[in-house]
Amino acid sequence: MPIGHEFTAQEKLLIFKVIRFCEQETTGSIIPLYNVVERMAKMLDTSETSVKRLKKEMNELIQQQQTELEEEQKRKQQEVRKLAENKRQLRSQTKLDSASQDRSTFSKPKRLHRRQSRTGSLATAKNHSSIPRPYSPQKKDCPKILKRSSWNARPYIDRTNLTTLPVTEIVAHQLTGFYSIMNHEDCINKIKGVQDYQMDTQNWDDIGYNFILCDDTGDQQQIYTGRGWKFTGAHCISFNKRSLGDCLWCNN
Repeated sequence: MPIGHEFTAQEKLLIFKVIRFCEQETTGSIIPLYNVVERMAKMLDTSETSVKRLKKEMNELIQQQQTELEEEQKRKQQEVRKLAENKRQLRSQTKLDSASQDRSTFSKPKRLHRRQSRTGSLATAKNHSSIPRPYSPQKKDCPKILKRSSWNARPYIDRTNLTTLPVTEIVAHQLTGFYSIMNHEDCINKIKGVQDYQMDTQNWDDIGYNFILCDDTGDQQQIYTGRGWKFTGAHCISFNKRSLGDCLWCNN
């Protein structure tokens, strides 16, 4: 109680009851100390139900005060965060304004520099256009590589992949002694004859060459696929696994 407080008659009566109860316990406790509710009811000369109700109201009051304190702390924290966010936005806006001012200051010289560079490039292009270019003859297109089906190749018996890819060697075999003029049909017949001989007589798995180059009518060369790019040929014993074997058939 604050100093100078004037007690009401009811308050004085309540205090007197507590004093009298404590004086009665000078010779020993009337009610065990651990029985708080019963002791308080005896001190205040009231019922235990009233003491329990007062205790409940006291707990609710303490809980309410604690809740109000927590809400006040949250409100202060939100104000601090809001203030920090406002400061951050102000600094960001200041940087943007400064950068915008710098761009507006230097934009004109940059555009002038672009115009000068474009003018210089146009002048350079005009100067180059006046220089005569050296004459270069048109290159003749390479012949296409025809598939095995173009010469009706027999199915191969077996195949093994080259051990070295890309290959490090190309072995060229030149055959002569055929017709002075060979057309597409002549080339096919000769290739099929070689395949039949190598498979039936020499017991090979396929024609031995990877590719066959044959002179056609009018000095037109045709390239026919034998075993192809990836498979081991049978044309040069020491080089078969790391080379491509090409057979060249030329007119006399």
